[in-house]
Amino acid sequence: MSVRTFYKTGGNKLFCSNCGNRLAEGAKFCSAC
Repeated sequence: MSVRTFYKTGGNKLFCSNCGNRLAEGAKFCSAC
């Protein structure tokens, strides 16, 4: 699932905004990580 699709399906943007930080809580839920 792409990040764009993730957003469109109501994904939590906070998770993907922290994607660059692998230690961030929730970052593992962003498929782009």
